[in-house]
Amino acid sequence: MIHQEFTVAMCDEDTRLLTYQAQAVEACFSAENAVCRLEPFASSEELFKKLDSTEYDMVFLDIDMPQITGFDLAEKVSAKYPKMLIIFVTSHDELVFPTFRYHPFRFIRKSHFDEEIQEAVHEAVRSISERNRILEIQTTEGVQYVYASEILFAESEKNYLSIITKHGILRCRDTVSHKEKEWGPYGFVRTHNGFLVNQRYIYSIEAETVRLRSARYKEVPLSKRRRDAVIEAFKKQVRG
Repeated sequence: MIHQEFTVAMCDEDTRLLTYQAQAVEACFSAENAVCRLEPFASSEELFKKLDSTEYDMVFLDIDMPQITGFDLAEKVSAKYPKMLIIFVTSHDELVFPTFRYHPFRFIRKSHFDEEIQEAVHEAVRSISERNRILEIQTTEGVQYVYASEILFAESEKNYLSIITKHGILRCRDTVSHKEKEWGPYGFVRTHNGFLVNQRYIYSIEAETVRLRSARYKEVPLSKRRRDAVIEAFKKQVRG
């Protein structure tokens, strides 16, 4: 049997805790029938330097570290390696909302580490495995095959959908409701009657809009009746 391999970095300046958590993470990957190539860092400065030349599939970060904090590391990861999954591990529950600006994959409480780590690893393995999932879309110009991870959102225009991708716009004769059922399992959430958004591109949720992690497409509308559901979906993605 061929096992999928994942590269993982973990940083915590408490060496005893770092060793325990690293062993637990490796055990979780084994439970997923996956191989974990984990590199532990007891120094945030060391990991900061390593990130100059090394990309991992995911990184586990303590937040409260001297000199270079987990937030500093997350900012570097977000800028240099946007596909790398960031998982914060901290004893400061109140910091969950400030972490949103770095678009973390999960937020694990140290006090609940044993209960929350398996779910986080399971979802991380699933997310990375599906990152390269290809969707077949019947467009007005014929069948197109697109990576789900490269679709930002879909917008309804009468009897058609405009599907906004990182490389252009596709048009197809379809409805948001149909695509919501089809793409929902891959991390898409409906923000408005006419909009279906890929959660990985959500930067923040405002009163009447959802801000996107895109230089060209800044935001999409958010209806009042869907706001709570969008927030819950986003929180679930971050918290697990």
